[in-house]
Amino acid sequence: MLLQFVRYALNLDLHLRRDASLRERIDASYDVARGDNCGEALTVSTHLPCDHVLPAIGYHVFLGRIDMKIVGVTRLSAVACLVMPFLAGAALAQERAAQVKLAEAKAGDARLFVSGALRAPLAMVQEQAEKAVGHPLVMEVGESRRLQSEIEAGQPFEVALLTGPVIDDMIAKGKIVPGSRVDLAAVRVGVAVKGDAPEIDIRTPDGLKKAILSAASVRRFYGVGASVPTLDNLFTKLDLGDSLKSRIVPLGTGQPAPEPVLGPSQYEMYINLASEVIPMTGWTYLGLIPEQFQIPVVLSAGVGTAGDAKVAQALIAFLRSHAFDAALKANGMTRK
Repeated sequence: MLLQFVRYALNLDLHLRRDASLRERIDASYDVARGDNCGEALTVSTHLPCDHVLPAIGYHVFLGRIDMKIVGVTRLSAVACLVMPFLAGAALAQERAAQVKLAEAKAGDARLFVSGALRAPLAMVQEQAEKAVGHPLVMEVGESRRLQSEIEAGQPFEVALLTGPVIDDMIAKGKIVPGSRVDLAAVRVGVAVKGDAPEIDIRTPDGLKKAILSAASVRRFYGVGASVPTLDNLFTKLDLGDSLKSRIVPLGTGQPAPEPVLGPSQYEMYINLASEVIPMTGWTYLGLIPEQFQIPVVLSAGVGTAGDAKVAQALIAFLRSHAFDAALKANGMTRK
């Protein structure tokens, strides 16, 4: 444990140097959250995935962006902030594994069906959103088409934050108020790697194909995942089907994904919507796949016909405001 702890601390700077996207997200958290009191200083936590909250605070302290007196920490405490994700990793994983169901919501909760593509951005602004709405947010997160079945089964909700086509289907079936659809953001497919990865350039089709074929395993969605149309398009155009069969780790099957054992000079690749790839702990985000393979996914909001319309409209107004912009950008999403 101690050896792993020391390794994490010694490699943090290297990780920040190599992972430009993490540095950009931490910088963005500071840009939207800088202030002159402890409460505002610590709101960096609402603009980063939960597993980057403490590193961000420590990072800001070391750069002198947040006065140590403001956040009440010493440089030793900042070091603790930087290494805390290692110690807290198991607890965070366990917390994420607990799936919330809207049927368990309490009276007065604002109930949301949320696409996994919006999980991380919403987590960053949840506290502000709850203040704007005046109610706690309870979110059931999953693939849009899978959540559709729960909506069709009659589960009441205030807001659905799902892919545009699912919102349209639910309007047609009387589950979402006609005319309430609001397009919030679009997201494309990105790539991350884990393990002993060399310098990888995925900006061209040839470079991307080489990187995929060199991976020890490749994680991707099948079935109803929103990234599937882009992934199918990519795999078809690059002729990757047969050559990768034995190394594919399928996601979206309802079964836990296996954890491949990586040897020296081996790396694993994860290809999915950027907003689901970027927050992944322990993975290095490489960027988006080339545009010619992309089929952008539009995430939209809709008001439930059986929920509190006033609460729903307040939440959607917040999500359309500039208060949500930085969280979307930090997770690779663009405004519609």
